[in-house]
Amino acid sequence: MFGWSRKKSCSEEAKRLLQLSQTIPVTCTTTILDTFPAIANLFRRPEFSVEQHWDFFVTSVCLGMGLFLYGRDRPNDLRPFATALLAQVANWNCQAVSAIDDFQKFVNRNTESGFDLETSVGSWILWNLKGDTPSEQEIAAAGAIGTLIVNGLHSWHKS
Repeated sequence: MFGWSRKKSCSEEAKRLLQLSQTIPVTCTTTILDTFPAIANLFRRPEFSVEQHWDFFVTSVCLGMGLFLYGRDRPNDLRPFATALLAQVANWNCQAVSAIDDFQKFVNRNTESGFDLETSVGSWILWNLKGDTPSEQEIAAAGAIGTLIVNGLHSWHKS
């Protein structure tokens, strides 16, 4: 059927976003650790777990950003997509739903205060990885971390 394309269901798109969001922490880890020694030091803490900390927080951020981008470009479809996404997220990790909500509130506050989106995204991850205010050396990585995530998700829902 030339010229015909089936519109993906919200459930299919939610599943695709979850899968993409789970790959981004894996693909950007080496770049971040090689570029920012202060972040590598966070990974070396005895209580740190890549899966429990890095993968969880970066995946949660990716899901929150994906939801934002979807809603920005398809506002009429946001509610059914968000419902489908949050159901899949809850099946993956029930704490992620709260993490996404916290992330979105944090980014909204920071961007309203004049911080750019990428720095806000990276700052939320660092704050949660550390469990405290990031140091100046750690916060220097925030923009790069946020840029990797924002660029990785830029047009996820347009294909």
